[in-house]
Amino acid sequence: MKNLLFAVAFLLTTSAMSQDLITTHGGNNMQVKVLAVNENSISYTFPGETVTNTIGKAAVNKVKYASGREETISDKVDVSGEEGWQHVIITNNPNEVIGLKRKGEVKGKAGGYWGMRTVKGADKKATERIKKDAIEMGAHVVFIQQHETTGRKMYYSNPESIQSGTAYGY
Repeated sequence: MKNLLFAVAFLLTTSAMSQDLITTHGGNNMQVKVLAVNENSISYTFPGETVTNTIGKAAVNKVKYASGREETISDKVDVSGEEGWQHVIITNNPNEVIGLKRKGEVKGKAGGYWGMRTVKGADKKATERIKKDAIEMGAHVVFIQQHETTGRKMYYSNPESIQSGTAYGY
């Protein structure tokens, strides 16, 4: 009986020690088994479960594997200060925001005035407006869902850029 208890205790200790640790930018530590580190996300399971979960790399600071090896996944985006909006990440990939907290909707619109702005310039200004709105919400990443540009087919047409998306934070 003593040997059986020892064996069970050993197995529980071994399985607890053989877990990987995911540390998020939000400060959460998750004891998991990492299954795959993909281009934009990490797949994992919780101990005693078979359901595969996914978290976007933008939400993860580092992974410490059961072997002891540590891997930095992404740096925390610092949006503090007057120029912090420039560090907000813009993405078109929904996998990059998995695990981040939804902060709200953002929209940016910019146009030109009879040859005063190019389509590229209108895009840049609309993106700047989205990033500035995002930091007002405490967001670090914006998932763009709509991006339309018009104009500049003729010299006298006004270019316009309309972008909208969802802002996410840690």
